[in-house]
Amino acid sequence: MEFSSIGPGMPGGAVTGVPYSAEQVTEHLQTLADGTRITQPSQKVMFYRDSQGRTRTERSFPLRPGAAAAGVAGPSLIEIADPVSGVH
Repeated sequence: MEFSSIGPGMPGGAVTGVPYSAEQVTEHLQTLADGTRITQPSQKVMFYRDSQGRTRTERSFPLRPGAAAAGVAGPSLIEIADPVSGVH
C-alpha cells in the first residue's frame, strides 16, 4: 500500500523535520429531560510524528462500566504510516 500524509488521515505530502506528539480525549455527556446525567467513558487517541514524517496513531477503546475497576486493560488500535518506505 502506498501512503502519503501530512498528518493522521490527511492527504498530501509527508511533513519532515517537524516532529510532534498530541493527545486527544473525547468524552460524551448527555443530560436527559428529567435532569439525569449520563457520562459515557472517554476515548483517548495519541498522535505522533517523527522528524522523517512517519506517523503513529494509538486509539484506546472504553471498557464496559466496572471493568476498569477490575484492573482490566481496554483494547487499543495502533496504526503506523511510513511515507519514507511507502507503507502503512
